[in-house]
Amino acid sequence: MKLFRFPEDVIKWIKKELIHNGPFDIAAWAEKWGKEMGIFGIETKSTRAGIDDDLDAFRHAFTSAVIVAWLPFGDTDKEIADWLGEMNEHKSIGLDSALECPKIMDLHNNKIGRELAPSNTEMIKAFMTFDNPHRLIAHRIAAAVKAEETINYLDDTRMPIKCFGEAKVPGGEYIWRTQGDDKVRFEHVLHEGKTFSLANPPPGGHPCGAYNCRCKAEPVVVREKIKN
Repeated sequence: MKLFRFPEDVIKWIKKELIHNGPFDIAAWAEKWGKEMGIFGIETKSTRAGIDDDLDAFRHAFTSAVIVAWLPFGDTDKEIADWLGEMNEHKSIGLDSALECPKIMDLHNNKIGRELAPSNTEMIKAFMTFDNPHRLIAHRIAAAVKAEETINYLDDTRMPIKCFGEAKVPGGEYIWRTQGDDKVRFEHVLHEGKTFSLANPPPGGHPCGAYNCRCKAEPVVVREKIKN
């Protein structure tokens, strides 16, 4: 079978965007694509955006899809082959958690990414039309995240019940907190102290959803009623 050879300018582009993102850079690169697709995660006072949230789900699915999409092309360029080998050897491509509940979430989302990876034909079509195949992958993964095909939070109903209490925003509700200074957007000043639901975001999205937003979500503490 004749191997597909990339046009020289496409080779240069691949080496710039793909190969330069090694094991420790690919997570940040994936999150950048997620934010471009309108997935920003949710930041709390104790945890940054991109951990146990929808941006986390995007990162895992996206990185898995990218690797699977590039596997058929490993024989066409040594640097691509080396990159794929490095990714395969690295144990935390998407920053997999060592904790039981986050790991269940991560493994599910990795599987979704593998299933949504573009075919060999789709990848070649993207190259020959000078389209960015990573954008194709990002659109697919973002659609899956927004449709909740991925597990976006630890209290997703597909998760073990024991994981619900570890959710970033237990019960799906949080109190909006601003930085309290004169740089806060007026509409976010109006959100200060109010309770919102992950399932029903306010106009403009959750904290960190707007460009350069510094607001945070304070999870509502869910306590079981004590029966006398």
